[in-house]
Amino acid sequence: MLTRVSRIETTLVHTWDVLQTLTPDEYQEFRPVVGREGASGFQSYQYRMLEFILGVKQRQRRFLRPDGSHATVDVFDIHGADADATRDLELAWKGPAVYDAAVSLLASRFPEFGIEPQRDFSQSYARSAPVFTAWKAVYEDAEGHMDLFQLGEKLVDVEDTFRQWRFRHLTTVSRIIGFDAGTGGSSGVEYLLEVATESIRQPLFVELWEVRHALLA
Repeated sequence: MLTRVSRIETTLVHTWDVLQTLTPDEYQEFRPVVGREGASGFQSYQYRMLEFILGVKQRQRRFLRPDGSHATVDVFDIHGADADATRDLELAWKGPAVYDAAVSLLASRFPEFGIEPQRDFSQSYARSAPVFTAWKAVYEDAEGHMDLFQLGEKLVDVEDTFRQWRFRHLTTVSRIIGFDAGTGGSSGVEYLLEVATESIRQPLFVELWEVRHALLA
């Protein structure tokens, strides 16, 4: 299933290949519709659901406005979201993300490490030393833990492709509108650069990225 998810993400990444063929004047012809119909990341119900499922649990997001001032947006404040959409967002925000399911599985397989799978799921996941120890044990004996090893690699695929989507978003916006303000009211490229680099500085599945360094060390 995670293989399928990463393939879908790859398809979404490649949609930027088409969008990058737009010239600035061609984009301006329909840009007002993008904001009005909720296609901005700030206004997209589907994108917000995707972030919650992947573990991006920031209820308030602070961003830079074009005039240099800062503003904060409530991620539930979505253009056109009805009661059902708001309810689904609330459930996804308060519920476990996909990585929480993996952590729960690790806890059942490695009880000796003292992994605590229960936490406040409305908050972004924080690195856990016991979880890192468990993943390290998996990767040091991949043949003995092949199912967990494959799960770890598939999770990395999903996060890696999500990062690629964010960076392609950044480069496409830079190419088409330059440093113009973003459709959702942000500073545009500057905000997208912050979000894209956030993916590197603060990985969603942090122990799976750290374990690579540990193996090389």
